[in-house]
Amino acid sequence: MAKLEITLHEKDGDVTYKQNHITGQKFLDFWELQEKIEKGNLTNVEIITLRVEFIAGLFPNDKLTAEQVLRGLDPWELNNTIQGLDSVILGNEESDKKRTITAKEAKAGFLNFIKQLVVNTGFTVSDILDNDFDTIIGVVNSGESEPEEKRLRKKLR
Repeated sequence: MAKLEITLHEKDGDVTYKQNHITGQKFLDFWELQEKIEKGNLTNVEIITLRVEFIAGLFPNDKLTAEQVLRGLDPWELNNTIQGLDSVILGNEESDKKRTITAKEAKAGFLNFIKQLVVNTGFTVSDILDNDFDTIIGVVNSGESEPEEKRLRKKLR
């Protein structure tokens, strides 16, 4: 079985990408990314983007892109997927055991996603429930200043 696996929801159904070998360089790249994140000068969007780009780079021959990862995972799966792959890279998790997310874990991940939106963007729960995912992510990814975000939030209503 592959050391790393990621299953993405794609147009023709779920597709699983596999990687059998993780190089020492990827281990060092992981720690360089961690140091960059810990310096604290990055926004949440920048952190997620860097982490997803790193994940895509773990798989061979450019078969997987960061955009595919973002489009292929539900929001509540993203954080758990990143953490799961990080654990395999660090040797903290048996990679040969297939990990299935439980309904409880999916719910917790989804609630964490909502919490992060409320805390980090100023969205209200009502804003989130009243808009589709693409609209919310579009506003979050716009990288606008807080006053602009508030103005965009009003547009969402």
